[in-house]
Amino acid sequence: MKNLIFIYSIGGVIAIFSSAIYRLYPHVQESISYEFSILNWIVLALYLIVMIVGKGYFALHRGFVPRVINRSELLVENGNLLDRLFAPLYCMGFFKAPKKRLIISYSMLLLIITFIASASKISQPWRGIIDLGVVIGLSLGILSLVILGFKKLISK
Repeated sequence: MKNLIFIYSIGGVIAIFSSAIYRLYPHVQESISYEFSILNWIVLALYLIVMIVGKGYFALHRGFVPRVINRSELLVENGNLLDRLFAPLYCMGFFKAPKKRLIISYSMLLLIITFIASASKISQPWRGIIDLGVVIGLSLGILSLVILGFKKLISK
């Protein structure tokens, strides 16, 4: 039963990331039909480096994912029924977290919502370039969740 709770909590976060990728990918596909200028290609290359290193590696792989896995383990050992029902949100630090973590989690959520609202007003191919970076960053986050989650699961 404990493994199922662990898998559900990690899988729920993966589902949230996957949902975002699913919604963003059509904008990426649409941008491919545009002819990119040299500036578009330069911005795309630099932005992808920033997203892969900054978001994929540092923010997600080294920060967010280990916290999600640690909170998932905590949830398996000490969580009540309600905590387990909302396991993905619990693991993402949206409730029953230290005050600092709650502030960071909700601030990041507000920042992401603002970013989404702003990005939706940007025309192609720039919108597709931005969305491609987000898709790649989230994909790396999913990969990290799968790898680190699997390692933790088999080490139990």
